[in-house]
Amino acid sequence: MSVHDKDTIDQCGQTSDGTAHLVMYCPGELGKDFSFEDIAEKAENDLAP
Repeated sequence: MSVHDKDTIDQCGQTSDGTAHLVMYCPGELGKDFSFEDIAEKAENDLAP
């Protein structure tokens, strides 16, 4: 999985107080292998209802 798999949540978890955490895997080098736009698009997809 990676930032390029825009329809997949890479990892998620929940703390004991109920806070949810999503983890986005971004392999490679920013600007070379992926962009801020790639990150933003994946985040929007991950957080969509």
